[in-house]
Amino acid sequence: MLHVSLTLTDFDLIKNKNGYTLAELEASVENLSVKYLLNYQKLDAEFCAKYILSDYCATCVEDTYICTGDVLRKQPHISRADLNRACLTLKFNSFEQD
Repeated sequence: MLHVSLTLTDFDLIKNKNGYTLAELEASVENLSVKYLLNYQKLDAEFCAKYILSDYCATCVEDTYICTGDVLRKQPHISRADLNRACLTLKFNSFEQD
C-alpha cells in the first residue's frame, strides 16, 4: 500500500466536516486556521490544549482571542474537566522540557 502525505487546507476542513483524523489534522496543523479546525472538525481535549488554546496555530489576531468557553461551545463532547486537565498537562510537560 502506498502512503501519500496529504497537506490539508481550510477548504478541505469545510468541505469534509469531521472528515479527518486527529493525526491527519496534526500533520497539516501549520496550514490550518484555528477557527476552521474548531468549527468543522471533531477535536479532543489534548489537541485543543496543544493547538487551539496555545496560539500555536494562530493565523490572525482573532485566533488568539479563542478561549476555553469557545472550545467547549464548539466541541460539546469535551468536558471542562478534561480540557482543564489537558491544558495543565501540556503546561507541566513544557516546564519539564525547559
